[in-house]
Amino acid sequence: MSLKTAKQTFLDKSLISIEDFDNLLKSDKTPTKKYIHWMCDKFIKENVELHILMNVVEEYEAFLSKDLLEGDHKDITKFKSFKDLQDVVNGLNSQGVKSNGELENDYEVLVNDSQVIAVSPHTHAASRKVALKWFSFRDNEQTNEKDCPWCTTYNNDTHFNNYYDSGLKTFIYVKIKGDLKEKIVKECGKRLEYVALEISSNNNINVWDMDDSQANAKIAESYLTLLQNYMIDNNLQDNFNCAEDDEEAA
Repeated sequence: MSLKTAKQTFLDKSLISIEDFDNLLKSDKTPTKKYIHWMCDKFIKENVELHILMNVVEEYEAFLSKDLLEGDHKDITKFKSFKDLQDVVNGLNSQGVKSNGELENDYEVLVNDSQVIAVSPHTHAASRKVALKWFSFRDNEQTNEKDCPWCTTYNNDTHFNNYYDSGLKTFIYVKIKGDLKEKIVKECGKRLEYVALEISSNNNINVWDMDDSQANAKIAESYLTLLQNYMIDNNLQDNFNCAEDDEEAA
């Protein structure tokens, strides 16, 4: 169905806010906006979280463009529910593909001690490899194995590349343990034992938690302060600077 029909069906009848509609529209990268009607329908009727819906549809489009879908799966309108689509996308993600060894190993272990593991991947293949090695904390119902929920670690490279195309400097994936973990849980709450730090070209840092949700500004500031203090107290602050230095030298 067309963009015009989607506006008439959902926006004009106030079934969806302008902000949510615009976000869904932006995530539909197709020239004719062929996914917008389906996304609005599932967002409203199934109460799907906006960022999850957008991520899954973007992945679906990536798989479709690579001709990895067959039969009715090539038509998003054939999926009667969001879960049906998500199951297909998760299934394709779980299959994995072999990546060039050089790309897989293009990452830096910035810190690896008793309380912190911090790794900076420089390619999508490396991002996926280090996530499965050090940051697999989600139970994947499709594979019955542990994996990582951050969209930049998925099998297809759409999300990872989109970040770099929009001015990303680097990612740092962090796992905390021991006393530092207790401090962060006490001051910032749970679901921050594993985080992805998204560092932009102007050095702004977004903190993504274990649910692949962005932490609010207050929690992010508290988390980063505790992490920075740990690095300073243990003479590790230069380890994080090395990711920045590499970018500046490039």
